[in-house]
Amino acid sequence: MSSAEIVPPWLAAYRERGPAPPAQREQPPRQGGSRAAKPVSAVAKATRPKGNGYGFIEPLPWPYDGGTRREAVLDIDHNPPRIVRHVGWRECMCCRKPFWSDDTRHVRICEPCKAPERIQRKPPR
Repeated sequence: MSSAEIVPPWLAAYRERGPAPPAQREQPPRQGGSRAAKPVSAVAKATRPKGNGYGFIEPLPWPYDGGTRREAVLDIDHNPPRIVRHVGWRECMCCRKPFWSDDTRHVRICEPCKAPERIQRKPPR
């Protein structure tokens, strides 16, 4: 026998049974019950809410509720959307009348009270 005809035992065994199947990784158990995964088409249908021309989702004014409710204005240009300010009803610090505030944390005086004719100036000496 020549060296070309001699086949090592491991090669002969490999040729008899063929290549080994690839190893299967064991999947960890799913949490949250036996829910079936949604198809990709159902997930792809989800769309982001449309904002105004500036990219904000701003709620519309609601009827006067005593100033208890506050709603967030969202900037949807960020992912996840971030809160820019809060809107709602406030009482004016000057005249105590309720008014719709576009920023309840910073705007605390109504527009009529901010008007220039409302501002009283000291007379010159």
